[in-house]
Amino acid sequence: SMGPVMTYSVQETQKNNRCEEIIASLESQVKILKQENQELSLKLEKQESLYLSRQMLVEQFERQVATLQLEVEKVSSSKKSLETQISRLEQSNFQMESMNKKLREDIQMVSTRAVSYTHLTLPTIYSVQISVVAVSFKKK
Repeated sequence: SMGPVMTYSVQETQKNNRCEEIIASLESQVKILKQENQELSLKLEKQESLYLSRQMLVEQFERQVATLQLEVEKVSSSKKSLETQISRLEQSNFQMESMNKKLREDIQMVSTRAVSYTHLTLPTIYSVQISVVAVSFKKK
């Protein structure tokens, strides 16, 4: 009657030992997985931090691009305004050159015309007006 009880105890002991080995192995694997999880969490935090830093740099870059685009628009507008002013000044300059040429021709014609002594001594009713216009071009 003692035989089956002992056999059962030996089998039970072997099963218990095998279960303890399996539990120890699983606990070791859990410990390793926890360490790997902690390392991965640290890597993930670093990646998130890098991502946020890059995101901030991208946003800063986009703001700078927008600012530069506004500056380009202002410069373009100023350029158009200056081109218009230059065109007007060129037209005025051309008109003044034409007036100067005509004035020189008139002076030449007056100075070469024969004038009698009586005309020189009589009081004159004509007056000559000469307008002088100064134009300055300054480069800024």
